[in-house]
Amino acid sequence: MLHAQTKTKSELKGDSFYFIYDFGKAISAYETTVLTEEGIRKYAISLKKTGQYEKAETEYATLVNLTNSKAIDDYFEYANLLKINGKYDAYFTWMDNFVRLNPTDLRALSYQKNKAKFNALRQNNATHEVISMDINTAAQDFGTVFYNGNIVFASSRSTGRMIQRTDNWTGQSYLTVFESKVDGDQLKKPRRFNRKLSSSQNDGPVSFAKKGTFMAFTQNNLKDKRSDKIVELQLHFSSLDGKKWSKSTPFAYNNPAYSVGQPCLSEDGKTLYFTSDMPGGVGGTDLYTCFQQTDGSWSKPENLGKEVNTESDEMFPYFVEQSGILYFASDGHMGIGGFDIFSFGANGVENVGAPINSNQDDFAFILNPTTRKGYFSSNRTTGKGLDDVYGFQFKNEVKQEFRIEGVAKSTDNLILDDVVITLMDEKGSILQKTTTRSNQKYSFKVPMDQKFTLIGNKQDYKEGKSTTQTFGQDSVVVCDLVLTQETKKDVAGEVIDVEVIDVKADLAKVIAMKPIYFDFDLYSISATAAIELDKIVAILNKYPTMEIELKSYTDCRGSELYNQYLSEQRASETVGYIRSRITNPNRITGKGFGETNSLNDCVCVDNVLSDCPKSEHQQNRRTEFIVVKK
Repeated sequence: MLHAQTKTKSELKGDSFYFIYDFGKAISAYETTVLTEEGIRKYAISLKKTGQYEKAETEYATLVNLTNSKAIDDYFEYANLLKINGKYDAYFTWMDNFVRLNPTDLRALSYQKNKAKFNALRQNNATHEVISMDINTAAQDFGTVFYNGNIVFASSRSTGRMIQRTDNWTGQSYLTVFESKVDGDQLKKPRRFNRKLSSSQNDGPVSFAKKGTFMAFTQNNLKDKRSDKIVELQLHFSSLDGKKWSKSTPFAYNNPAYSVGQPCLSEDGKTLYFTSDMPGGVGGTDLYTCFQQTDGSWSKPENLGKEVNTESDEMFPYFVEQSGILYFASDGHMGIGGFDIFSFGANGVENVGAPINSNQDDFAFILNPTTRKGYFSSNRTTGKGLDDVYGFQFKNEVKQEFRIEGVAKSTDNLILDDVVITLMDEKGSILQKTTTRSNQKYSFKVPMDQKFTLIGNKQDYKEGKSTTQTFGQDSVVVCDLVLTQETKKDVAGEVIDVEVIDVKADLAKVIAMKPIYFDFDLYSISATAAIELDKIVAILNKYPTMEIELKSYTDCRGSELYNQYLSEQRASETVGYIRSRITNPNRITGKGFGETNSLNDCVCVDNVLSDCPKSEHQQNRRTEFIVVKK
């Protein structure tokens, strides 16, 4: 295929429009002339950006057949367009070529790992129903979030303004934030969310925290005077004071050299996820997080790393705190269309599959974990406009059954019999028990979207413990337990007189128990700690009416929010350990208190770390035991 060696005036004109994201005018200019290799690439990208996938595929076919082309990404883009256009055999061929040329690319690794799942992901698994919203228009409607029982989203629909400005990229009006009431499976006619927060360009998407009283939202950087003429995105915050939203304050890491946007706030407003193309990332746009400090400032953004981010684009983060799952959109991880929706949790990155994902772009996923209903956005061809809002809900008549199964084995890989397997929920409550027999697997039927702990106990063996969850797509979760043989230790020899124990007494001191310490940044029970906890177990089994309360603490290193979380995990782990070994397990309760109540002067002030030695910091990473009932 012949192409120009030097740029014509028409190509240069097209480049000037391409530079400011005016892809429609760029296409018109490019189509009037013979293009250089760079021009073909920009023409192909412009076609893809405006949804002209068949034409874009043709231009990328030209690029990958140019003998002097060195752009390996052309192979990936061409393969993705073949997939979007439903040419799956050709997609596999060209992705295999991409892998051969660039085997260490994160996109190549994702493809190789998930290639065998491709057809299964495309099949509608019938566990949930997708519903197009009646409020969709021919414009852009996308980026839903929950807000006080309603739905807030961004749209380029008409707002009734006298002067309606348009966006270069889409040719549509600039985005405005709208709010709709939920009406069964549909949304009612939307209204402008807040006129005072509207700017002359794009507003939205948004995110809410603190029960709807704190908001983060995306806007164009209207003060950008850089010569590149590209208006980047910025994040701003606002708080609800009575019935009025405060004047917005900019995010500390806004920068005219790059974009930050698509915020997702934690429920308490102290953790922020967002999308950015800031320098130093993995790919085009990456996902980042940062934490609000005690003085109200935000910590330096942290890239979520190469397990989440790829050399392509990751966007629209949404974190479900109840499950610890981060949902996001990506065109770098192997999907079934352009942008697919993925989850990231204990099982790594997983594609949520059809019918939520299609062969087009699917993104901006949100979920109410209680009702199991949610929304996402898509430009699939069955919609009304450029981007549409879709609702989804799990079908009542389809109940997906999950099982946790596995074997109990020794460290030399021999399957063990007569192992008592205890299944507990994430709060430490015992759900089920079973005993392994005749080299058989243990198996528990469990609900979906929950975390579990399994504990295995056998005479003359150290306890085996493992955690797992059912947030993934697989209905069978394999979780083996490994037990280490040991000499039995008698820890029940502590002799105390329960009548002389005062309520609120420190039980650890009464039974001469050594303090329980944790390794830095960890909450797992160490072997040394287990020996001391077994003394508590022995006392509680000896006195079946005794009740105790434990308090877990951290040292001051790390953010206050994270330390609170870590202490709660330590309390949960300790409670779970004891509950699985005593009668009437609800007799022990626990709570985390973060970095409070330090036992020494190792205190961090205003994010300045204490210079205490490690041994003194360790004194504060502890769990205390208090008798609350004899």
